[in-house]
Amino acid sequence: MSVLAKQLRNLRIKICRANKSTAVLTSISQDDVDFAKEYSELPGPKSLPLLGNNWRFLSFIGDYKVTEIDKLSLRLWKEYGDIVKIEKLLGRPDMVFLYDADEIEKVFRNEELMPHRPSMPSLNYYKHVLRKDFFGDLAGVIAVHGQKWYEFRSKVQQPMLQPRTAKFYIGTIEDTASAFVNRIKKIKNNHQEVPDDFLNEIHKWSLESIARVALDQKLGCLEDEHAVDSDTQNLIDAINIFFANVPELELKIPFWKLFSTPTWRKYIKALDTITK
Repeated sequence: MSVLAKQLRNLRIKICRANKSTAVLTSISQDDVDFAKEYSELPGPKSLPLLGNNWRFLSFIGDYKVTEIDKLSLRLWKEYGDIVKIEKLLGRPDMVFLYDADEIEKVFRNEELMPHRPSMPSLNYYKHVLRKDFFGDLAGVIAVHGQKWYEFRSKVQQPMLQPRTAKFYIGTIEDTASAFVNRIKKIKNNHQEVPDDFLNEIHKWSLESIARVALDQKLGCLEDEHAVDSDTQNLIDAINIFFANVPELELKIPFWKLFSTPTWRKYIKALDTITK
């Protein structure tokens, strides 16, 4: 059984043993504990012998589209309820989806000091194997666990989670937002409609905002003369390619672990662009 499965199976035990003075635990009654189900009883799509549940994400024969995760998530909730398990995925642990905000809060509040947070195998392989010479032992909070994760998180969470820290960037964010509004006014047509590729403009605004806050740099993403083939646009394209290929690599049968697939090559090229 995966680490995630064990954690969820033991969640009700941890809740019983936890300090009952904690606000989140005051709403848990003895009846909740008595009627709690085992992990094996969690509802979800049934797997097939050998293929598990991966077949559901395959083209032509599967009924789950990795390109429409939002619609899939809504479907899972409608069919199975507030907690759903997708088990027996080849090459990766089970996935459990929670759709109840109160239950999500309980899970996070009952995390241990150094919880195991399973990262994406494809990203983990990229950082720890393919580009280990670049990342070394500092692969970020996503691709590490245990003591290394705790040390990294401890250094960044204090300044990032303080409301007063956000106040320093209000003016910067307002300037970027105003520039985006002006950009919209210039690209609208006579019918007050934005271009079909308006999503790319949103990506530009997002990247500009992040750069102003994280790097204290103005990239000029929203300027009129901004070249389509610039480094900034290349970065935006790489980020889009990265997110588009994550479901393909993480939810379908992981052939990339056996040989270099076209999707894997596009994924690596995009990550290399982001890294540079």
